[in-house]
Amino acid sequence: MKRDIITELKALRLHGMAATWADLIEQNKGELDGSRWLIEQMLRACVRDRELLPAAQSIDVRFHEFNADDLGTVQRIYNLAGQPLTAALRSGMQQFIRENPRGKEGKIAYDLAVLGLDEAELRQRLRFYSERFATLDERIG
Repeated sequence: MKRDIITELKALRLHGMAATWADLIEQNKGELDGSRWLIEQMLRACVRDRELLPAAQSIDVRFHEFNADDLGTVQRIYNLAGQPLTAALRSGMQQFIRENPRGKEGKIAYDLAVLGLDEAELRQRLRFYSERFATLDERIG
């Protein structure tokens, strides 16, 4: 089944991202430069439109916070959704975490230079996003 990305983004009320996706398709930019442009535009739309989503209906999950307390993060999501995180669910998640520790299947080593990217330039260009969502600059490589 083919996914309709534009419809999915609009259903999530992410109209800016949907418009950006449509622009990319229209321009037929499938190469890396087009992908860079798309990602940056979608992040800018996310920052611009973030406050359109009521706080009572949305949550920002930061990668470093999830990694530090995955079950606590899931509990926050369930709380926001008004759903119980039952003992059975929690037990199943704990079992999955025990059986699938981080790094079990190896580690992804990022090499931005292979993609023609400069880490310092990229961090500067996307600083608007990391500042808005208080993300940490992860070590690359």
